[in-house]
Parts: sequence; C-alpha cells; structure tokens
Amino acid sequence: MWFSYRCGSGKKYRIGYARSVDRLNWILDLPSSGIDVSPSGWDSEMIEYPYVFRHQDQVYMLYNGNGYGLTGFGLALLERERSGS
Repeated sequence: MWFSYRCGSGKKYRIGYARSVDRLNWILDLPSSGIDVSPSGWDSEMIEYPYVFRHQDQVYMLYNGNGYGLTGFGLALLERERSGS
C-alpha cells in the first residue's frame, strides 16, 4: 500500500509504503516506497496522493508535487530489480 504521510519534523508530504500478507497486519516500510522528492523542479518540496495501477504488465504511479499538485501531476514507472545484474 502506498500512501501520503507527513512526519512531525516539519517536512512536507512524502509517499510511504507498507505491506501485508493478510491485510490485517501491516509492516511499515517507508524506504521501499520507491519514490522521493526531486533535487529541483515541480516535485522538489513535496510528493503526495499516490495512485498506483497496472497497465500492460507495468506498474505506474500517478502523484502530485509541490503545492498539492498546483502545477500538475507526475507519472512514475516501477522499475523491478533484475536478478543476476
């Protein structure tokens, strides 16, 4: 599950990740979200409101950037790890 979160340190929104095998017990795994703010540009301060979907055997994420998507939204492609590389 991908979700928006904000911590108490004053950082703006980020996209987090948690996993579950039974949908009752969840393991918070923020580093595995696979996405973070960019060094500069429209999503350099905050990223939030992820929408993850599959299309033609690929996994994509739509998300908003700075200002809650004031200037638009992004499309990210999940890159799967390759074994033996």
